[in-house]
Amino acid sequence: MKPGDKQTFAFDLTNDNRYVDVVLSNDAGLAPVSCRYEFVGYDTPKAVTDVALAEKDGVATVTWKAPSGGVNNGYIDPAKLYYEVVRMPDSLTVGNNLRTLSFTETMPTKMERYSYRIIPYNGSDKRGGYAESNAVLYGEAFTAPYKDDFNDASTKSLWTVCDGNADKNLWHYDSYNKAWALNTGSYNQKNSDDWLISPAISMKKGEYYAFTANIRNTFAGYKEDVRMLYGTNPADTSTFKELSADSVFDTDGKYVDKENDFTVDADGNYYVAIRSKNSGTQKSSGIFVKSVAVDAIGKAGAPAAATDLIVTPDAGGEQKVTIACTAPTKSLDGKPVSGTLKASVYRDDAAVAVVTKDGIKPGEKVSVEDAAVPTVARHSYSVAFANASGEGKKASASAFVGVYGDGYSTHFDNSSDADQYVSQGVVGNAEDHIKWGWQSWSKNLSFSAMMTKGQSFWLYFPAFKLDADAVYDLSFKWTHNIYGDKGGADASAWIGDKADSLSQKKLCDLPYTSYSGENESVEIITGAAGIYYPAINIKGTSANGVFPSPSIDDVALKKVASAKAPGKVENLTVKAADKGGKQVTVAFAAPAKVRIMPAASSPG
Repeated sequence: MKPGDKQTFAFDLTNDNRYVDVVLSNDAGLAPVSCRYEFVGYDTPKAVTDVALAEKDGVATVTWKAPSGGVNNGYIDPAKLYYEVVRMPDSLTVGNNLRTLSFTETMPTKMERYSYRIIPYNGSDKRGGYAESNAVLYGEAFTAPYKDDFNDASTKSLWTVCDGNADKNLWHYDSYNKAWALNTGSYNQKNSDDWLISPAISMKKGEYYAFTANIRNTFAGYKEDVRMLYGTNPADTSTFKELSADSVFDTDGKYVDKENDFTVDADGNYYVAIRSKNSGTQKSSGIFVKSVAVDAIGKAGAPAAATDLIVTPDAGGEQKVTIACTAPTKSLDGKPVSGTLKASVYRDDAAVAVVTKDGIKPGEKVSVEDAAVPTVARHSYSVAFANASGEGKKASASAFVGVYGDGYSTHFDNSSDADQYVSQGVVGNAEDHIKWGWQSWSKNLSFSAMMTKGQSFWLYFPAFKLDADAVYDLSFKWTHNIYGDKGGADASAWIGDKADSLSQKKLCDLPYTSYSGENESVEIITGAAGIYYPAINIKGTSANGVFPSPSIDDVALKKVASAKAPGKVENLTVKAADKGGKQVTVAFAAPAKVRIMPAASSPG
């Protein structure tokens, strides 16, 4: 070619980014390389922009703007450009091969925070990235009884978080504690105005509702100002009315139920809210909300809750309880309750009452019996009174009913498994604050403490109903070490007819063990039938002090024999015949007496 000539070359290439290099040469050699980078063929579209979702009367309308070009600045064919619409959070494709810049559909009835993803295509083989719309909370309102225990984050999207003072310190879901949490300590803020708002709950005029939050502060001694409210619009906190009069609390870092009752002015959908409103005048640490519940408790004229409710288990350990209370004198709206009342007693949240009683006067003392409690366990009881306006608010209490016996076992998987174990620490004649306790990380009962001579720590087992003249095996996994040493805090097993040290009789010593522990078996021999309390005692014997860390797990009780049956033979020998003979000679001494209950001894 001649200098200055224009040249054109055509190549067939596959669809992709390509480099084109041109090099000229003459007799004197090669010219410098000239290079261009160019996309060849149909390009992948860029994401759409300005995706917006609006909801009206249950219809979702989504709009967006078309891609501004290809991701490689390549060719986008308008005739091949179409869109896919995916609804979140259910990841369902609700629109495909759309050629317009909008989409509408009737939204699902399930309460969710919905959004839409728009995915562009430049022909079926060129799929662009998605752009997502804003999210809108929509669906049929929940109804009372409503409860969210926040055991996982699956309902997180249903709750609305509002930063009232725009400090960017927000309520957040804490997956470790399985609760909603808010940091309020001085290292985060001096003042707070932060809202946690529920999804919609359908409520009716004339009905009273109980709003209950299971809540705690982060650290004992740090007060929190928490308000409980209800309203009509989670996007406008001015629609909310405050319920709690005494809002400043310190729960010592332990969960407690905070309850407020209210009624609404008209049928409709309402929202309950928890608002942190610290003023900065008190030390604060943080707030955890473990659960929120809204229960319908009765109509305005229905009786208020009973008072003085006491659930008393049978003193002899039978499967029955006495439920006593005082009938209400007021209705839910605060007016004097009218007419005679009917009491209904419900066990363990059952829908059907286990006991009823009619013809009760307001303010009357009431006592009824549940004589058929099905299991040995802690049982809850709720008492509700009713009149012509219907059943009113329930009052609740619980009690441990019955006595364990043969076949008992526990692995302490839950803290409730340790409820009937009683710990007592003694220094001289004074009770010590150090106690055995259930450990969530190891799932057992244990304690760790510095012990000196004269200290004594008791762990009393639950009551056991034992037969007369019987032999029982009490087995458990036992760990007792003093950081590798042995001595200075001796352990022993005891039994008595009461859960106190003066009633106990020593059964045997318990060994020091390695850190991994060992399985122990303690023989219990009864005389008279009755209720007995096994126990473990740790007694300090070192004047200089030691640091034991005993634990107990996998407890089981099993009846193995009659105490009147002979005990083990003694001095058992077996001798085979000489010179290959097939005979053996067995010799032993018969036990001198039957088994007996140990005599009383000093617990020390």
